[in-house]
Amino acid sequence: MKLKAIAIALFLTSLARGAVQGEYLVTDHGGRGDNAFDNAPVINGLIAKFGPSGGTIIVPAGDFRINSPIVINSDNITIRGVNYGQRSFIDATPPGVFGPAGGSKIVLGAGLEHGIAVFGEGPPVTGLTIRDLAVQGSDGAVYQTGIFVDRSNRRTLVSNVNCIALRKGIYMRDCEEAVVENSWLAECEAPLHMHRGNNCIVSDNALGGQPGGVTADFHGHAHLTFTGNNVFPDGHTALFITDGHHNTITNNIFTNWYAGIIQIVGNMNLLAHNQINAVRGHDGQWPNDPKGRDDMFGIVRISGNDNVLASNTILSWQPDGHTRVHVAAGDRNVLRNLYIGAAPSHRRIFVNSGLAHGTLITRSGHAGEIDAPGARITFDP
Repeated sequence: MKLKAIAIALFLTSLARGAVQGEYLVTDHGGRGDNAFDNAPVINGLIAKFGPSGGTIIVPAGDFRINSPIVINSDNITIRGVNYGQRSFIDATPPGVFGPAGGSKIVLGAGLEHGIAVFGEGPPVTGLTIRDLAVQGSDGAVYQTGIFVDRSNRRTLVSNVNCIALRKGIYMRDCEEAVVENSWLAECEAPLHMHRGNNCIVSDNALGGQPGGVTADFHGHAHLTFTGNNVFPDGHTALFITDGHHNTITNNIFTNWYAGIIQIVGNMNLLAHNQINAVRGHDGQWPNDPKGRDDMFGIVRISGNDNVLASNTILSWQPDGHTRVHVAAGDRNVLRNLYIGAAPSHRRIFVNSGLAHGTLITRSGHAGEIDAPGARITFDP
């Protein structure tokens, strides 16, 4: 009976450690969250044990430094923590803790360029999940990227993740049905960059960049849903969509103090029900533009065909004469029910009649606020 009890106890222990279920707790296999030990060999060794069905790496609370990338080279891999702890360096940090405090944290060591990484060419990586942890940089002299997916991928999920103190928070390319949700991607030069994709969703995130970068950068996307996000200063552009078609940008809050807050280049995109705020800088003045964009550039700038801007609230403290919405080029673009308020301007809407044709503007301002030769306009009553 005693031997039987011991056997049962050992079996239950193996279940607790996830050996049967495919879940591995990093600290059960030699990992240490002391911000000194190199955990990359431990984590990569565990990933190498996974079969075709994949598996899960569990990162407990602690500061788990890595001096080489965590490399994902198979399908259905999950890396998860307990939570990401405090979100920001402005949060108070208890003594003896590598700030921000608390939660499960992967810290990129000095000189390391990539944290969690999928490298190179090959078949698409499917089912990568990263959730409930922080990925943090430590070396400003190196271009550090927290999550780097440089390969075709399907159904990648990033959820409840904190990326700070990095040059780039997340980079993914050739994404099919990727989801980035409920995350704090800030205190990075370029928090989110997704290069080519289809049917991706970015929702309910807090995104904050720095003047050298774009806060949310999407190139070559179709059927992207960007919704419920709070995008705050001060990347030189808050949302930049290039070669984008059939994308939907709804119910977000954008705040910045430069021209070009939102730039869309592409066709048949919808920008609706957003709040867009162009505010003065900390000194109460409209700051110099880091990209040299002039007063005609616009805080919302559209180039392409058949794009629709509808029911957005645009509040701008730009100087009088600066453009709020600029239709720079393209055919049959529609501006409908825009409220453009705060500081006055005689050019709240500007249409470049040399390159933009067939623009339709409905109930988006009065005659003295719209500079749109050749456009079909129904003014506010």
